[in-house]
Amino acid sequence: MGSILIRNIPDALHDQLRAVAKQQGTSVEALARQALERAVPAVGAGTLGDAEVLRKSLGIPDVTAEHMVGFDDPAWGKAIFGIDEPPTEVAA
Repeated sequence: MGSILIRNIPDALHDQLRAVAKQQGTSVEALARQALERAVPAVGAGTLGDAEVLRKSLGIPDVTAEHMVGFDDPAWGKAIFGIDEPPTEVAA
């Protein structure tokens, strides 16, 4: 497991952390770890993990490799975006 060292915490904040930790019957380190755990998902909001949770909550099935086949097909892309083939020249 990793560890970090946080320097230059203002004395007033450190005192508050110690008071809250004591009130909750835990350590300042555990309190800080809990705060970091709560903060990290907020930083990643809108990620693919969130999209996966939303997809499942809406009952949308998993995307499989066979769903992705069309993305590499130029004809499929042209059909999706409404792009017509350029006219071919007619021999006289």
